[in-house]
Amino acid sequence: MALLYQHRNWDIGLVDKRVGTMYNDNGSLNYLINGKSIPYPVNQAITIQPFNLVNVFANYTIRNASWLRGSKLGLAINNLADSHNIVGITPINPATLAAAYVPGGGDLLNLLPGRSVMGTLTVGVGAAAIANFCGASSNQGAGSTRVGPAVFFSCATSGGLE
Repeated sequence: MALLYQHRNWDIGLVDKRVGTMYNDNGSLNYLINGKSIPYPVNQAITIQPFNLVNVFANYTIRNASWLRGSKLGLAINNLADSHNIVGITPINPATLAAAYVPGGGDLLNLLPGRSVMGTLTVGVGAAAIANFCGASSNQGAGSTRVGPAVFFSCATSGGLE
């Protein structure tokens, strides 16, 4: 579930992600069939409980006639509640015919990383900035190509080296 707000230059959001029940496997068992040992995987031996993850962000986009037009400042906080839920288990005890998983003190627990804060600056490049970079004059020009979120530009000259 997400609450998203956009007004003029601001984008603000609160996102609650629910991760449902997950399962880990626990190796394989060998079954003897007609005198031949055949491995059989022990699927979904370990149940990992569901959990929620809350993230929040705020972005400010510069939308005026300055040379920074199109630039964006951002601040994001991931795992706002600082949860450390179990997201994976590597068991120390192998599966047996009697039990697919027996908890042990040496089990390796993979936990959700704690809260993190991230600041970003995405620089927008307008056509005027490209022309200034390339040295707009009668014998030079600039071209730009937009590929996904990045802008690639090149300067071309029609004269020789000076």
